[in-house]
Amino acid sequence: MTTRLLTIISGQPLPNYIAINEIRPDVVHCIYTPQHGGMKKRFEDLKEVVQRNIPDVRFEAHPIDNAYDSKGVWDLTVNLLTQHNNEDDDWMLNRSAGTEQMRGPLVAAFDNFYDDTLRGFFVETDHHRISQMDENWTPTYHPFLHDIGIQDYFALHGQTVTIGGTPDNNFEQRLLSELQKLDFSEVMPDCKWMAKSEILAQYDTLATYKYQLFTFEVKQIENATTTDLLDKFKDSEFVYDAKTRNFVHKDKNKVLVHDIEKLAYTRAIFGGPTGKAYWLMNGSFQPSASIQERMKRLNINSLIGGYTVAKELIKDPNKYGLPPLKRKTSKSQPI
Repeated sequence: MTTRLLTIISGQPLPNYIAINEIRPDVVHCIYTPQHGGMKKRFEDLKEVVQRNIPDVRFEAHPIDNAYDSKGVWDLTVNLLTQHNNEDDDWMLNRSAGTEQMRGPLVAAFDNFYDDTLRGFFVETDHHRISQMDENWTPTYHPFLHDIGIQDYFALHGQTVTIGGTPDNNFEQRLLSELQKLDFSEVMPDCKWMAKSEILAQYDTLATYKYQLFTFEVKQIENATTTDLLDKFKDSEFVYDAKTRNFVHKDKNKVLVHDIEKLAYTRAIFGGPTGKAYWLMNGSFQPSASIQERMKRLNINSLIGGYTVAKELIKDPNKYGLPPLKRKTSKSQPI
């Protein structure tokens, strides 16, 4: 039996990767518009990541000239289903990818060839499952069985990230230690989003779980109160805090704005509607009301307090949209 998956390459790579990684087809038939919106690069990135992780999957590319050519999509789909219509061909349709003008003809063509509506499925990333609907739209759910690592997550978007650094301070180390207790697929400190040799952004911690990206930024900010130190560094952006023995920014809210923009941008570009961002602070400084309101509007989870804020995350992971605690494996008893 040859399982064939038909899908549309779109600007969001995750629905395609999840479908392939969970269904594990023999052949993936990809419809895409190579001249439109970087879809050729999206197809190549998807193929590279899949073949690195599931080398037995074969790809067949089916380019079309116009993303709004519904008739062209219809003709292409009918030809494919006619060409591969043997008893050994088992077709599946990813209904989560592409625009309705491209997806509609696919669904109609499948309806013409098959009475079995379960051949089509939807990727529900936020619910960690794939769903199939029967003729009465009664769902059958299939929980995700696989996942994705941090570097492959970025590679799907055509980007490079380095992982495997070390935490810069005790606060970052405590956060990492707590996050490692949760059921992440991968959690890594000191990650850098790179463009060749240039660092585009640096993240204190990145993690993945059920194809979702989690971004963490931590800060230790104190209020410097020594007047002579403030005078000494009056022409600098930073002052030295004798209490923490750290240099801190005079306009601390400006530092926070940079963090907020980085977290929001990363979640928008890579995480989409399911990505999550967290900002944790240890220190005496209190962000302004406008900063706190901005984080709330941008859906950034913020925790402010002492070293214990890292522990707060795992006391009730579900409250913060985090994975559950790892299951404790029982030690095998000797026979």
